Amino acid sequence: MKPVKSTLLALSALLLINFPVFASEADDIANITEGGFNGTATIDQSVSHGNPNLAQVSQRSGSSNEEVHITQSGNGNHTATVMMTGDNDVENVSQLGSMDSALIMLTGSSHNSSTISQDATTDSSGANIHENGISNTATITQSGQNQQALVNQTGSMNNATITQEYGGSNNNASILQTGSSNIAAIDQPGISNNALISQNGLSNTAEIVQNGNSNSATVDQAGTLKLAQLTQTGNGNSVTITQH
Repeated sequence: MKPVKSTLLALSALLLINFPVFASEADDIANITEGGFNGTATIDQSVSHGNPNLAQVSQRSGSSNEEVHITQSGNGNHTATVMMTGDNDVENVSQLGSMDSALIMLTGSSHNSSTISQDATTDSSGANIHENGISNTATITQSGQNQQALVNQTGSMNNATITQEYGGSNNNASILQTGSSNIAAIDQPGISNNALISQNGLSNTAEIVQNGNSNSATVDQAGTLKLAQLTQTGNGNSVTITQH
């Protein structure tokens, strides 16, 4: 799998091609394209002291009842992009720090809920959610500097949560889920940790907590009703759990 940061950069380049921008350096930019039915999109950009924010929403043709809300404030230079092609999805992005990026992509989905929250302490953090399915829930909450998070879900009724806490920095977290009713959570209070959860099946549960620094953790589960819980409190440790 490609590193989270590389994935975010590649997707950002793709989005700049699809959403060309022409404005002066001091301007906030908001771009909404609605091609479906009964869609709702709101963008709130507060004064960012000369650091322009960019927010883009695309509700593609054939979508219906899609809802998205983007809020950008703080020191600015934020980028937020939401692309939706399904029905009855609800997406929220809140960026309150500095130089953060957020991307949510929903393809052929319905009744999904995604939330990215980058608080006032974030700096140069990136979050990416991609969902294709029914009734999935994804939440990324970021504090600190240079945090990177990715959630990719295909299936139904899956739940993914990534929390990168205040005081932490340079953490990477990825959750990849296919199947139904899987639950995954990553909590990173530490520094320079890497965590990956990959689940394929039905009703599996995985949790990774990294309190220390420079740790690496991987959980790979397939099948039904698997449970994995992993906590790292030291430094420089590497753990892998595989259950098939």
